[in-house]
Amino acid sequence: MSDPGMEFPKPNDFDDMKPKGPKFSSERFVVLGLVLFGALFLGLAAELWPKDADLQQLFSLSPFMQVAEPTETDEMRQQIMANLQQGDTEQALLLAGKLIEIDPKVGYFERGRIHFLMKKFAEAENDFSKLIEVSPKDADAYKLRAICRLQLDQRDKALEDAAKIAEIEPREGQLLIGEIHEDAKNYDKAIEAYTKLIEIDPAQIAGYLKRYQAYLAKNDVEKALADANKIVDIQPAQGYILKGDALAKLGKSEEAIKSYGDALGHDPTNATALNNRAYHLALMKKDLKDAERDIAEAIEIAGEESQPAYVDTRGYIAYLQGRFKDALADFNLALDSAEKMKASEEFSAEIFFHRGLVHRKLGEKDLAQKDFDKAKKLGFKWTEEPEPVGGEI
Repeated sequence: MSDPGMEFPKPNDFDDMKPKGPKFSSERFVVLGLVLFGALFLGLAAELWPKDADLQQLFSLSPFMQVAEPTETDEMRQQIMANLQQGDTEQALLLAGKLIEIDPKVGYFERGRIHFLMKKFAEAENDFSKLIEVSPKDADAYKLRAICRLQLDQRDKALEDAAKIAEIEPREGQLLIGEIHEDAKNYDKAIEAYTKLIEIDPAQIAGYLKRYQAYLAKNDVEKALADANKIVDIQPAQGYILKGDALAKLGKSEEAIKSYGDALGHDPTNATALNNRAYHLALMKKDLKDAERDIAEAIEIAGEESQPAYVDTRGYIAYLQGRFKDALADFNLALDSAEKMKASEEFSAEIFFHRGLVHRKLGEKDLAQKDFDKAKKLGFKWTEEPEPVGGEI
């Protein structure tokens, strides 16, 4: 399975308190909220949301973290953290209320964070509104309120907050405006925001990357390919990977494979490039031994449990080679890992299809049909069922 090179969010200390099934259609903004809380309070942005490194500087520079030496406020915040880790939200809220009397800015932030983690989004939105009254020029405060408003299905109000952020910090504001529109599948408006982001900061990858993704989402692959070429100029390895993905969507498999090779020329240990080249070699049923070496190296670099896409690639190569039991073991592992990592349904759909192929070859018709039905239900489409090129092993 191809991998665009974006890592899944890693687990964090508040997983058991994370809102489940947010009203807003994407969990991205719940993750953003948790990242803000973690980064502003714990400095964990790199661990919680590694795929958006362009946001980390904002988090690390937050005024919430600018403390010269330990104070009564710091001690109360540490106690709030201890209460949250113990699951004692009642005591945490009590301390946050007292903190508001001492330092309203920090206090409203803390109480809003607690309410958010409790899934009390209306209360959190109110706290962050109070925070904005205290600190009207703080872009972080507007961002936190926007996240709450998204959870309350108040998209228009969230966009108002994003527009306010754009006045204070244009780069971050346009990024959030684009992401809100993109999540709502308003791709043209998202592309407009990302284009403004590029105009603000043409030397950075973020705008091109986000616009590339939006173009792909609306199936404008040629324009996505143009953005991938821009990314090549900024970050060659990642750019060539994205270029390869776009070329593959255009049916230009040979060119895609070459592009992944170009990425490896710049970064020989890039596991994503190794995986994607292996998978597209497999799709072409070409040079399976080379594909096998590529995916073995990718998994050695990245590990198995954290990369279900790579394990799926290895399983698919094994299927084509006729090693059905090995393939089945890999597809089972990939699906287990995807579930643990809360991967998207679209991501898992392709693995169900692959596992169905193996069940069919093993004579397990009912299991095969069950997997095919699951893949179809989750949105995976196929026109043919590829046959192995080797005998059963």
